[in-house]
Amino acid sequence: MENKFVALAYIRVMRYYIVLILLVASFSAKAQFPNPSFEQSTAMPQLLGEWGKIVGWSNAGSDVAGPDYYKVGASSACDLPETPFGLLNASNGNAMVGMVMCGRNYTNKRTYLQCQLNAPLIRGKKYKISFYLSNGKQTITSNAGLAVDHIGAYLSTFAPVQTGSDPLYFSPQFAIDSVFYSEAWKKISFEYMPLIDDEKFFTLGVFGSDS
Repeated sequence: MENKFVALAYIRVMRYYIVLILLVASFSAKAQFPNPSFEQSTAMPQLLGEWGKIVGWSNAGSDVAGPDYYKVGASSACDLPETPFGLLNASNGNAMVGMVMCGRNYTNKRTYLQCQLNAPLIRGKKYKISFYLSNGKQTITSNAGLAVDHIGAYLSTFAPVQTGSDPLYFSPQFAIDSVFYSEAWKKISFEYMPLIDDEKFFTLGVFGSDS
């Protein structure tokens, strides 16, 4: 695993056991991510690390580690499409989130993105969870060009809390086992059936130690 900016846009969860054309309706009624394309904000981002301005999303409670918020029309550091870490337009709408998922090998540094679903998942029901990832295009002044593996999604009844920049030691229900690198947006999807009721928190990042 190596240090890499990974941008995230338009994240969603949908009920998967009905026909395709009805997925959005079921998604809205049963298990919707708040502010799925990060458009809603309390103010325009001015500096890196201002994840607190995104409505409905947060880091995992760390006082030092958190995502960056990018939006068209923001200050130069947070404007799109050129960010300090790569050149990239939003996948959907005018906003996206950037994350340094981990540090270089054996530094055990992490950043997480977290939200509470609008409604808890239902035990025994099958869901399809989808999100979009990209590394962006490297520029002369950007820090792009590295990749990361084991990006994972963890659903839980409680909100995991990160200490500093330490890893969260939970087992995600889904992880990208291969190394992820793409200059274009890629849709990542997985199916999930909860075994318990009341899972309502979603945390995205790299879980466990570098070893």
